[in-house]
Amino acid sequence: MDDRWRLNRAGIINVFQYGIETLHFRGGRLLLRGVNGSGKSTAMNMLLPFLLDADVRRIDAAGEQSGVLRSWMLSGRDQPQPTGYLWLEVANGDDHLAFGCGIKASRTSDTVNHWWFVTERRPGIDLDLVPSTGGGRTPLSMEQLKGELGPGSVWPKEQRPAYRAALHGRLYGGANLDQHLRLLHIVRNPRVGDRVDVDLPNHLQDALPQLSNAAIDDAATPLEQLEEHRANVAQLASTVRTLDALVSTYRQHARWELRSRADDANRLVAAHRQAESAARKAVADNDAALTEAEAIAAAIDTWSAATETLDREIAALKQGGAYQSHIQLDDKRKLVAQLDTAAAAATSDVANAVGRVERAVTDLGGAEKATHQAERQTDVGLTQLLAVVGRARLAVSAPARPIVDIEPSDASATLAAGESGTPPAPARQLDDLDARASLRALRAAAQVRSDEVAETDGLLASVDAAANELAQAERRTVDAERRRVAANERRDAARGETRHEADAWSASAGSWDRELADHIADAAHLSGEPSPTPIEVGRVATEHAALLAERRERIDAVRHAHAQLDATLSARLRGELARVGEADELVAELAARTLPDPPSAPWQEARSDPSLAELIDFSHELDDRQQAALEGALEASGLLAAELTDQGLVSRDGQLVVAAGAPVSRSLDSLVTVDDARDRERAGPLSAAIRAILGAISIDAADLLDDTTASAVVTLDGRFRVGPLRGRHVKGLAEHIGITARRAALERRRVEAAQALAAAQAVAERTRIDLDAVAAMSAAAHSLHVRLPPTDGLVAAITRLDIAEESVARAEAGVSEAIEARDAAERTHAQRFELVRRRCAELDLPHDRAALRSVAEACRDLPPRADHVGLALDALANEVRSWMAAARRWREAESARAHEDARRQRALSDFAAAQAELATLEDRLRRRCSGGAVGDRRRGDVAQPRAARAPGGTQTPRAGAATHRGVQGRRRPGAHRTRSERGHVRRRAVAAPGGGSRAGPPRRRSRARRTLR
Repeated sequence: MDDRWRLNRAGIINVFQYGIETLHFRGGRLLLRGVNGSGKSTAMNMLLPFLLDADVRRIDAAGEQSGVLRSWMLSGRDQPQPTGYLWLEVANGDDHLAFGCGIKASRTSDTVNHWWFVTERRPGIDLDLVPSTGGGRTPLSMEQLKGELGPGSVWPKEQRPAYRAALHGRLYGGANLDQHLRLLHIVRNPRVGDRVDVDLPNHLQDALPQLSNAAIDDAATPLEQLEEHRANVAQLASTVRTLDALVSTYRQHARWELRSRADDANRLVAAHRQAESAARKAVADNDAALTEAEAIAAAIDTWSAATETLDREIAALKQGGAYQSHIQLDDKRKLVAQLDTAAAAATSDVANAVGRVERAVTDLGGAEKATHQAERQTDVGLTQLLAVVGRARLAVSAPARPIVDIEPSDASATLAAGESGTPPAPARQLDDLDARASLRALRAAAQVRSDEVAETDGLLASVDAAANELAQAERRTVDAERRRVAANERRDAARGETRHEADAWSASAGSWDRELADHIADAAHLSGEPSPTPIEVGRVATEHAALLAERRERIDAVRHAHAQLDATLSARLRGELARVGEADELVAELAARTLPDPPSAPWQEARSDPSLAELIDFSHELDDRQQAALEGALEASGLLAAELTDQGLVSRDGQLVVAAGAPVSRSLDSLVTVDDARDRERAGPLSAAIRAILGAISIDAADLLDDTTASAVVTLDGRFRVGPLRGRHVKGLAEHIGITARRAALERRRVEAAQALAAAQAVAERTRIDLDAVAAMSAAAHSLHVRLPPTDGLVAAITRLDIAEESVARAEAGVSEAIEARDAAERTHAQRFELVRRRCAELDLPHDRAALRSVAEACRDLPPRADHVGLALDALANEVRSWMAAARRWREAESARAHEDARRQRALSDFAAAQAELATLEDRLRRRCSGGAVGDRRRGDVAQPRAARAPGGTQTPRAGAATHRGVQGRRRPGAHRTRSERGHVRRRAVAAPGGGSRAGPPRRRSRARRTLR
């Protein structure tokens, strides 16, 4: 079971048309049934939510009526100061709580006062709000209620907030229910459906409970921390981006550094391999040179030994005779042949050395060409790299091509080197460290430039995004302006429609007002009813509800007045018709009677014995006035209507009025007689009893003040005394004592009854006529109520106007927001563009997207270009090393050729000397002998050494040198020839020894012949 309060009972005491009503709830619910107009809505308005929010201004559902409490308390009441109560009782298990409102109105001052109360006592059970008093039941006043409950449980109307606080504290724990009560007032309003689609979301949102400060603080603290956390996250994200950029930059730098070092290592490995290959080749060349040197040394030793032998033979020939001369000649011939062979071998070695020199010169020229080709390729790569660097707008310059240091550096140096000449060759290895460092710097700068381009591209993207946002903002501004224009047009149309509806309603309401005024003027009972306030056209649109409510209130007041008059007349007619019926019945009854009934009071019981009036009659001495006075005294004292019993005269309620007693001096018996006809059956003792009773009743006025003389006294002037009861009653005519008086009274009553019947019928007829007139006026008022011009069209137009106004306001706000957004987007675009411009100026980058793409492409193209230049530098360095190796081989070959040429010169010189000696010997022998022909033939044979007869011929060194000098002499005028042309000339000069082999030796041979001759 949930622990909450539930409605249990409700009470309405002396308010509106209710007397003392108690309503019982079941399960917190109450069902009221009845026809329209029976007061169900009024009863609910009296209780809820009025008793919860204590707002007398919003008692009715529409919230349009004023003076509701005054109307409830004073309408249809005759009390000058009526007091009433409205209360509710809630239950929570065995606990009960009652709260309500006391109301007191004053008709004289036309004011209403009210007060509030909250108590745990239960009205009608242990709290009586309408206690019984001597004058009836009267509701408690505020002071009496304070005395009953205590001052802390009752609040005057000025302390309404205190009552609300106490009630809400008891029921809801002090929670603020204003938003719920507002929603309840809105929902119960009959016009809640007029704008339900527009207003319901706002109403429901307004009804949501307000957050407490603690809840707001609890929610705000994480939000504040969230902002701080977001700031931290943003800082961390910025740090991460910075670190990522740094890592990316250093990763590229490390990658290029590692690649550069790997390239250096690869180059060092290639250089090492080339050095090893060159070393192996040099070792092989050295081994071949050593072998050749050993062979040459062996040949030298052989020829040295042969020379010594020949020297000894020559010495022997010089000592001997002819035999010795012949032997010496043969030896000399052998020596010449050996020397010829040695000269031929030396010439062959020179030819081989010249071949090696020629091959070295060819390799040297090829290496020089390859080096120049590598230089051109390097220049092309550097030119392309320079173009890429220019397109990338790098601050780092492209590397210059390393200079190959050539020795000798020009043609004059070549000429100064001697007859053989020294071909140009690199003096040292290619120094490309600066170029490679520049390439590494270019790669790093390209990476940095790529990052800068990416950054700039991101900034340009943000500028493009800002431009797009600006364009969208401008479009939204145009759309908002278009919507504002459309909203203004709709508002103008709605205003025109509203004015039209207001004018139409004003015209209809004015006609209706005139009809109502005529209706009020025709009704006399509406003479004090005011007419509705005249309609001002300008007020209709804003005050249509009040104007309509005023007219509805006026027509309702008129109808209520008609209804009240109708009810009054109907009640009057019913009473009058009842009186007509009673009069008619009385006429019929009187017509049927012969004698009237004896006198009796309305409260007396049914008659069982004859009364005194039936048993007596006046004596003839009394005149009409005395008879009337005496009958009045007897009637007023109760003696006339008293019944005769054995005890005496007894009243209808059984009390003894007068008993037979001692006769008085002046008794009633002297003024009246006993009606024997009436008491014919009771003659005897009963008549005596009557006379005894009449004798005991005094007629002496002196006995009126003396209680001891007689128990009852009546006088002829209408005075009487019965026991302690004294009085006087005088009638116009006697009507009960005596048959004549009774018959005359009966006839008078018949006439009076007939007159009363006629008067009652006339009054009823007039009332019926008035009632018919009121019914006709009620019908006319109902027709006016039905024909009250509705404001539905006006309300709909006003609603549409309100919607249009709201649309205009929203459109205006939308335009303002769009303009603000456009201005913000424009500022953002300008700021971002200025940021890009400054950043591009700082980085020397274009802020044009196409130019930036060109820079980005250049940055992407730079690393492969740099790699290509690096490979070109590698190739150039390799070619320089190859050129240096070729130059080294040329020098070695040239040194070997010079050595072989010197050895050949020595061999030829030895051969020429030996040949000269042989010729001398042969000349001597020829002179001695007669065989000159043989000597001439042999001398002819010997004169041609094998060196001169070698196939293809071998030019002597002296002739080769001359030829070389001639070639160089011819080249001297064209010293401007290229290095390759000079190398080609040198190769031709080196190859010259095969061209003129017969120039030297024949001349020496002719000199020898001249000597022999």
